[in-house]
Amino acid sequence: MADNNSGFHFNISLSVLDHLGRNLYRSFITVIGEAISNSWDAGAENVWITINREENYFVIRDDGIGMSKEDFQGKFLNIGYSKRKDPNMRPLKERPFIGGKGIGKLALLSCAKKISIITKTSKTDYVGGVIDNNKLDQDISDGVNAQDSKLSEIDDVVFLDYKKEHTKGTIIYFEDIHEGIKNKLGYIKILIALSFKFSLIDEEFNIFIKDEAEDEAEDEKITIEKLRPLAEKTQFFWNINAISDPYLDMLEQQNSLKNKGSVNSEIDVNGFIASTEKPSGLTIRTMDEKVGIDLFVNGRLREKNILSHTSDFATRHIASYLYGQIHFNLLDDGTPTDRMTTSREGIKEGDEEYAKLINELKDNIFKQISKEWDEWRNKIKVIKPNDASLPIFDAFTESKKKAISKFLNVNEGEDLKDAAKTMLSEISPSEKSNKKILITHASQDSEQANIIYKLLLFCGFSVEEILYTSAKDILSKVPEGENTLNHIRRFFVNDWFEKPYVFFIASQNMENSWYACLEVGAFWVVENTHKITHKIATIKPYEPKLPLNPDNHIYLTFDDKNQCDKEYLFEMFKRISENFNKNIPDQDNFLREYSKIRGK
Repeated sequence: MADNNSGFHFNISLSVLDHLGRNLYRSFITVIGEAISNSWDAGAENVWITINREENYFVIRDDGIGMSKEDFQGKFLNIGYSKRKDPNMRPLKERPFIGGKGIGKLALLSCAKKISIITKTSKTDYVGGVIDNNKLDQDISDGVNAQDSKLSEIDDVVFLDYKKEHTKGTIIYFEDIHEGIKNKLGYIKILIALSFKFSLIDEEFNIFIKDEAEDEAEDEKITIEKLRPLAEKTQFFWNINAISDPYLDMLEQQNSLKNKGSVNSEIDVNGFIASTEKPSGLTIRTMDEKVGIDLFVNGRLREKNILSHTSDFATRHIASYLYGQIHFNLLDDGTPTDRMTTSREGIKEGDEEYAKLINELKDNIFKQISKEWDEWRNKIKVIKPNDASLPIFDAFTESKKKAISKFLNVNEGEDLKDAAKTMLSEISPSEKSNKKILITHASQDSEQANIIYKLLLFCGFSVEEILYTSAKDILSKVPEGENTLNHIRRFFVNDWFEKPYVFFIASQNMENSWYACLEVGAFWVVENTHKITHKIATIKPYEPKLPLNPDNHIYLTFDDKNQCDKEYLFEMFKRISENFNKNIPDQDNFLREYSKIRGK
């Protein structure tokens, strides 16, 4: 009988990968977060993220200690291996370990159909393999034992460029991303700046990112500069338990900042909470979502918008103005206890330490901030532009002061539009906007927009007279840190007396671009009142739709080689040049320049 009861052991089905979370990681930033956390635990000083949205892949490379053949098999591919429980493993560079249960690596499998991994130490050569999710699904379906499911061979060509000057560390290539990389690079940069504060623990840790689809693209270090637009809208902030954070230094330098305070807490928490002047200030340019008060553990974002756990406070008026970062490292104190949800995007409900934090926020931190916020807001006077004692008014030139004061004292019943025209005519021309032409387009159509832009410059328009967000010259772009839509609104509304022109590069891409659609809408609303002239350049086979009416406006079509009716093109630019008193070159010279710009 004893012989019949000995020698039994567990067999692990590959399907356990699905139960442990292979398909549970919902957000792109969570996947990147797991990879960056692995690099952090490996002692890396630098992480390079390369993204190619057009070809639908991204690469994460680090200069950590890397892995030998034995480490790759026995640790990385060992689901459930925890470095915290390994007596031979110690945190590198005195950093706290981020990894806990050894299943975070499954996040890497959740976003792409194929993941290629190579790694090396300073003393060993590269080892690695390819995890093909389609093959893995088939092995699960066929009931293949875990130890019999083999990784595919590495394609060395894929890694040639990434191996250059790479002496140690790990490189992961994510191929064929599920549903594509929808977020633009600018959004991803801001999201990384918001989501990782490892530099507060180790200043030598850096994250770089670049768009490989761009010619001569360079790695850009992600710093708090990405958050400057948010800082410029911040009115107050409170430092919790005297945290040292470079972002708070940035806030101190902003003209928008009206007051600051400090909050002391008896529990081991720190961070900051800030308030914007308006609720709309919580939306950062290029982001569709608002920032909130987020929870960080050992430098990594662990839960967004923790105000959702404080239902009473979250419904108050003040809550719509607040954002911040709460650091509570006790939620990952180095013990085997894992407080994170399986998706790694939140804290498990009912956790005792987390409950202490939420109670401290409600009973102490939020209570003080709410009281001071009300007091500070009540002390701020509404700035009236006719109050000559105000510094903002004193900064104006004399002609602007005189014209504005005259407008503000207009008699009741007087035509405000006529008064506004008079005011604007009395302001020195150097104080008015020089913008005369807007080129609106979807980013994918910048090639055609560049043709229009360069031809305008050839016809004598200066870069200051053209508003074109994709221009290389900063004088044509929206000023850095300024909201694009606010800037374009001023173009449409504030400068209506100048009779501006608008070029629409119309295509299916425009219909899919939120910003481009808003610009079309703005044009439609003010077209008649503000006497805006617009011209349409379409890309075949697209037919423009209302309010872009080709029957009533100049209409030009580019084919897939950027060719168009040359005589009509010249006629279009001739009319524009005459309207703005520009001396357009003769037709032959104009068309030669057009061919040169096209590269023909």
